[in-house]
Amino acid sequence: MRFAVFSAALVLATPALAGTKPLYAPAPAWVLPAPPIAAAAPGDDASATLILDQQQRLQDGEVWSYVDTASRMTSEQMLQKAGTISINWQPESGDLIIHRLCILRDGQNIDLLATPDLFTVLRRERGLEQLQIDGVLTATTPVQGLRVGDVLRLSYSITHSDPVLKGQMQTSAMLIAEPARAGFARARLLWKAGDVRWKALTEVKDPKLATSNGYHELLIALPLPKRKDVPRDAPARFQNLPAVEASSFKDWAAVSKVMAPLYATAGTIPPGAPLAAEVARIKAASDDPKIGTSSGYHELLIALPLPKRKDVPRDAPARFQNLPAVEASSFKDWAAV
Repeated sequence: MRFAVFSAALVLATPALAGTKPLYAPAPAWVLPAPPIAAAAPGDDASATLILDQQQRLQDGEVWSYVDTASRMTSEQMLQKAGTISINWQPESGDLIIHRLCILRDGQNIDLLATPDLFTVLRRERGLEQLQIDGVLTATTPVQGLRVGDVLRLSYSITHSDPVLKGQMQTSAMLIAEPARAGFARARLLWKAGDVRWKALTEVKDPKLATSNGYHELLIALPLPKRKDVPRDAPARFQNLPAVEASSFKDWAAVSKVMAPLYATAGTIPPGAPLAAEVARIKAASDDPKIGTSSGYHELLIALPLPKRKDVPRDAPARFQNLPAVEASSFKDWAAV
């Protein structure tokens, strides 16, 4: 199975404007360079992915994500897929930094970044029809002159700082597994000596942990061994998502402490407003805040959405399904029915 990466998407939302245009700069000093690309001629069974390198640094409330990919064009079909590069980023939370975009051909390095303003920035707002505006931008460019046999190399970073988290950080990285193949692939997490926790959501054999120059480092060699087959419709808790997560939150209580104020409603309705009068009327109708009477009617109010339901196998008997519904009837009991 061939695995190739030609685009990246990172959708994050925070409110502090950074850069609305891509920046161009060398890779940061903390990045470990990938090994040189082997010059062997591709065969029918050669992997199209020569490099898939993911590195992330968590520091001072910012997550810096670095990606380095190199893909060999083994067919016309791959040329079509790689013909346009698109990278999504959220400018309100950080920057998109392009480090390298080049074509390797017969020992030559064709630098595509020599063209000024190579990337065009689009604001697509894919969720607009659902009345959702996220502000995500897309930097896109066609790859001119790409041929079968060429190697396309792309390196970039996306920074992310979320003021809503009050200086806390969280991130994740996908981990490829066999039968996917790559000449060189890894996931690397780096954080300052301190209280950052990480967890792999699937089995990872022999992750390498080290400490150097005040940083903790986690290295995971990829691809992982082939995962056990799981039915596609199995509940999410059985899927063993091939990913690693890291967070500076100590526990869920710490998450709740940061998030709870965002849902506070006290003081959001101005005194004397029409809505305040309606709230007072409902409260006066009954001692129970959920049930009141008004104009001779009984009233039941249910705030939605409800909390997430427990996962139940789809083929479980109906009595275990916990249908999300409410029923009403004038029958007193089943005997009356």
